[in-house]
Amino acid sequence: KISHAMNAMGGTHALAIPNESRFIRFGIRVEGAGSAELSSLLLGESVEEPASIIGRSPYLVLTKQYPSYDDLYKYGFLHSRVRAYREHGLNVEVFRITSKVDQRYREFEGVDVASGDADLLDKTLASGKYKHVLVHLLDEVMWRVLEKHLVDIQVTVWVHGAEAQSWKRRDFEFALMPDKEVERQKRLSDQRTEFWKRVVSTQHPNLKLVFVSNYLLETFQEDIGVHLDATRYSIIHNFIDPRIFRYNEKTLEDRHKILSIRPYAKRVYANDLTVKAIELLAKEAFFCELSFTIVGDGELFEQTVFPLRQYDNVTIEKRFLTHAEIAEYHKQHGVLLVPTRMDTQGVSRDEALSSGLVAVTTNVAAVPEFVDSECAVLTEPESPEALAKAIKELHMNPDSFLKLSKNGSKRVADQCGFDVTIGKEIELIQ
Repeated sequence: KISHAMNAMGGTHALAIPNESRFIRFGIRVEGAGSAELSSLLLGESVEEPASIIGRSPYLVLTKQYPSYDDLYKYGFLHSRVRAYREHGLNVEVFRITSKVDQRYREFEGVDVASGDADLLDKTLASGKYKHVLVHLLDEVMWRVLEKHLVDIQVTVWVHGAEAQSWKRRDFEFALMPDKEVERQKRLSDQRTEFWKRVVSTQHPNLKLVFVSNYLLETFQEDIGVHLDATRYSIIHNFIDPRIFRYNEKTLEDRHKILSIRPYAKRVYANDLTVKAIELLAKEAFFCELSFTIVGDGELFEQTVFPLRQYDNVTIEKRFLTHAEIAEYHKQHGVLLVPTRMDTQGVSRDEALSSGLVAVTTNVAAVPEFVDSECAVLTEPESPEALAKAIKELHMNPDSFLKLSKNGSKRVADQCGFDVTIGKEIELIQ
């Protein structure tokens, strides 16, 4: 032994490592009564980039974003997965790849998140600790690292939508952009298409893809001009947790309580159609019997919801919600007004259906893969008139409302329950 140091728990300490050192032995001395948990061993300094990330699991989730207490909507679908994995005995580590690290390690609802750049990811994978990397929203920076380790490490890539779709499927976003920005977005999209062509041309047995819907698989193949062999991919929908979004039987009166919970960052969420539909409903004699709750945030929020501030029966809340809070809002409402311009599944819609709400949505993209006229109300695209008509029909036909409510919850349980989502993913991972 050349040297040693003893430090009390709960603080930050720096160790001077002698030049002659060949290895370091880490030990724990336990004294007195009480309990403590060692969650992971991090080689390096908390204020600097560590040599690598060392966790307790051989499975590493790689992502560009993860929810935080200040930003609840960033990749909520991924947090649902990680939480479900752990509850069913599959522990995973979470690595958020970023070139600008403001917080090296953080926590969100019991999940530890490490952040680092591509170099740290490379060192972490080279350490030999991880045998399977679970990637969400792959990009070129990630791929340059992952490709080097494919011989030794399994890589499963979840394809969710925007990161892999051609701009032609989302050109509605261009409406608020100047011409130069439109051209820039098209170039970036074309570059992503070429990137995905390179990825799928890597026919390595350790590389698998997971698509969240049949629609996404089909359009992905069309966009990159490549037909994938069935052995190279799986189709697994996003999990909807019935313990959080528990079915609550609705009453006839609940059809008058209408909810919208959306981000207001992009036109894809079609919040402008929601606002116009409410303005049309305001002309109806029964409008005073309805109540609306609009919850969300984002750069388009104020300008979008401004026309609704004149109505006494419209409650507007500028905030983000946790899953638990969303579930509480579901209990208090009967209808989810959720038009869309593009969905590869529609997780927030399915969460509401699971809770017993009736979704009024748009018949576009992957939406009809998950709902039909037996469990929701589908309207034609870009039509606030059709949305308003759907709300009116639910008002006029209370029995239909109750039927749709029950059917919607069952549809989600059958299509997005544990066995056909997380259960399949765990089989794929282990």
